[in-house]
Amino acid sequence: MKQIVCLATSPWHPIPTRKQQVMGRLQDFEILYFDPSISYLAPLKDPTAKEKLQAYKGPEEVVQPGLTVCALPPVLPFFNKYRFINRLNQRRMARFVRKKMKAHGFEKPILWVYSPVCADLVDHVPHSALVYDCVDRHSAYGGLMNPALVDQMELELAMESLMDQLEAAGKLDDTVIVLSADHYPYGLTDEEYSELFGHTVDPVFEIYENSLILWSADLEEPVHVDKYCSSLDVMPTLANLFGLEYDSRLMAGRDILSDEPGLVIFSNYSFLTDQGAYDSTTDTFTMFDGSEPDPDYVAERVAEVQNRVAYSAAILDWDYYRVVFGDG
Repeated sequence: MKQIVCLATSPWHPIPTRKQQVMGRLQDFEILYFDPSISYLAPLKDPTAKEKLQAYKGPEEVVQPGLTVCALPPVLPFFNKYRFINRLNQRRMARFVRKKMKAHGFEKPILWVYSPVCADLVDHVPHSALVYDCVDRHSAYGGLMNPALVDQMELELAMESLMDQLEAAGKLDDTVIVLSADHYPYGLTDEEYSELFGHTVDPVFEIYENSLILWSADLEEPVHVDKYCSSLDVMPTLANLFGLEYDSRLMAGRDILSDEPGLVIFSNYSFLTDQGAYDSTTDTFTMFDGSEPDPDYVAERVAEVQNRVAYSAAILDWDYYRVVFGDG
């Protein structure tokens, strides 16, 4: 009989939600359903929660044949605000789950989870497959959390679940994953941005910093590219990696893996190069090494940026690609 370990976000009693409905209707499975942990601070808000702090030491409950409900130990607070606290909590949860699995003869069950905090647990619990059943946007709950951190953990969990599913379907070797954020996390205060970065953030350039991840099973070891690039550069980079024929003159971006120096253009005509940063609001170019910039170099880069923006707008305004390629 197949086995499932379910780490739910709703206790089995008293109100049935999606988690109980799904687990209760699965046939031919042996299921360990874990009620969610409560924080050590929970009794301060709800005095009746005090008895739940010891619930994990109590007996399990067989709610129907093949489905056993267990309680998890309490956790340290602020786990949705500080990642290191969540890692501590989830390692403790993993030890408890492994102990229960051993008692029930579970070796490598399907691990079925509902909360992004499990991103720090899944590597510590043996499993044959991972299902992340995402039924809520947890970062929108509010309270003592860092929404960007919660979204980050959710993404990690979703990607791990996707990789497991691709491998199970025999499609992983034929898959290329391109992963990058669309924009910085809107809505945060300057203090929250700085907390996320770990230092005071420069709102002109640094706030836009991001990473591009290209993954393929053909990669034998990671390749790190420390170079300024932007979303405009993704298409020509992929085109070259896939061996596609294209005219680089018709694209605003550049192949990130080429020898060309990086160039990142912002909407207000500010830009970054391999040598420095140009702030259009102050008309100043600052060299990264602290030296004085070459005026000719700066003038050439400013003209290049202005031309690239103008040409890109003209391509759209005049439907230039239709002129080049026709209607076919």
